[in-house]
Amino acid sequence: MKEKVLVFGSSGMLGTYLSNMLEEQGYEVLRNDKSNGGIDITREEEVRNTIFSLNPKYVVNCAAYTDVNKAESNRDLAFKVNADAPKYMAESCWQSQISFIHISTDYVFGENREEGYTEDYKNFKPLNVYGESKLEGELKVLEADENAYIFRTSWLFGPNGNNFIEKITTLAKEHPALKVVTDEVGCPTYVKDLSEGILLALQGKILPGIYHICSKDSLSR
Repeated sequence: MKEKVLVFGSSGMLGTYLSNMLEEQGYEVLRNDKSNGGIDITREEEVRNTIFSLNPKYVVNCAAYTDVNKAESNRDLAFKVNADAPKYMAESCWQSQISFIHISTDYVFGENREEGYTEDYKNFKPLNVYGESKLEGELKVLEADENAYIFRTSWLFGPNGNNFIEKITTLAKEHPALKVVTDEVGCPTYVKDLSEGILLALQGKILPGIYHICSKDSLSR
């Protein structure tokens, strides 16, 4: 019998790639995305009922409110999606002894450290609502489920997604010169690399905890 993996945010760039990869690996993937008729993850009862009724072995949360600029004027929604929803998932998984994997971001730090951050770095200073909401999500997940996995990543790119790499590539083709900020340090991360890290958790090859995964040795922004 195939092991079931429930993927929230399955229609996004990461969710799509991960779901396809897991199916190729022999898992039964239960795709759930509001844009394709899935539940509203900000509704606690819907989250609980979905997890309890499907009873997967693993739950992966790829869903997030990722529009950094719009989050400033949609604070409540950003916190509902990035903080409250992961809490509901983690609580339900803990009660059902289901492994929970949550995707987070380097935006929880806020400092622009060229040397990057270690997993135990605690000097959180998020600079915007997006970072604040993702940090709150991490805290709520760990409070609800001490055996959860949290994967922090940065500048994710890949097929079927709107991301920094695609934007710069498109603009470079359209303009002779580009103007971009020079005060950010980042590590572009391919969805394949992050998905393979998630797979390690599903395979039980790494213990629950916080991990930094990007397409090089350090995670920085």
